[in-house]
Amino acid sequence: MIAADRTFLLKDGREAVLRSALPEDAKEIVEFLIQTAGESEFNIRSPEECGSYTVEGESAFIEKAAASPRCMVLLCRVGGRLAAGSVITAGKKIKIRHRAWISLCVLREFWGLGIGSELMAEMERFAVESPQILQVELDVIDGNRMAMGLYEKCGFEKTGIIPDAVRLRDGSFRDILTMVKKTRKTHPSGISAGRLDRAPEK
Repeated sequence: MIAADRTFLLKDGREAVLRSALPEDAKEIVEFLIQTAGESEFNIRSPEECGSYTVEGESAFIEKAAASPRCMVLLCRVGGRLAAGSVITAGKKIKIRHRAWISLCVLREFWGLGIGSELMAEMERFAVESPQILQVELDVIDGNRMAMGLYEKCGFEKTGIIPDAVRLRDGSFRDILTMVKKTRKTHPSGISAGRLDRAPEK
């Protein structure tokens, strides 16, 4: 899905632009993924594991996402630079079509400026405007207080824990927390107003 461009002001007064990713962004996105992988222990990627990212692969993913009503890839640019990115993807199979998953990453130098809140708002807008999606989900490594604070502010609730899911370079372990936010009400039975046997969206 392609989102409309939107401009907003960072907390420091600079102008930022949110827009959907384009195939020509692929090279910069690969560089962004490699850089952010080394900026925080709370990123599931490690820099040396980013060799599988290619410009061709990212470009193909962006094109596929743009053509799908179940996926959106959003970028945030500040002064022309790629400062952050987020992805939301809804389930394709009938039994999980009501769920969508969010991932979000911000360059360290842009932390605390309000970009995460703006990206989360756009991700939620996508979910609310998609009639099949009833809840959005994400995972966060325990101890990532900045991210957890953002997600809780956005209305996400902790629903589960995977103990010792991440092992850091120093040998210590961290849990992964699952967080969920409902985007619309369901019936007491747990079945939404929409029919589950409806033909899937293409």
